[in-house]
Amino acid sequence: MSKGEISDNCYNLINQLTKKLQAVWAYDKLIKDARKCKDRECERLLKKIRDDDKRHVKMLQDVVAKLARKGKLK
Repeated sequence: MSKGEISDNCYNLINQLTKKLQAVWAYDKLIKDARKCKDRECERLLKKIRDDDKRHVKMLQDVVAKLARKGKLK
């Protein structure tokens, strides 16, 4: 690994965090669309999936922050 690059592990964590954040944003729109259609079952399902992804976002944020505090985010 040359100077300026980050480890594969750090890249993977940050990449997954980005993907989860994008998914949460997308689910918010899908939930609104389900609500417009008055499809409560779909709305509930999408909210559950979104909430799971929000939990995963928090987990990833915690790990990335911990690595940054330890100076291992390289």
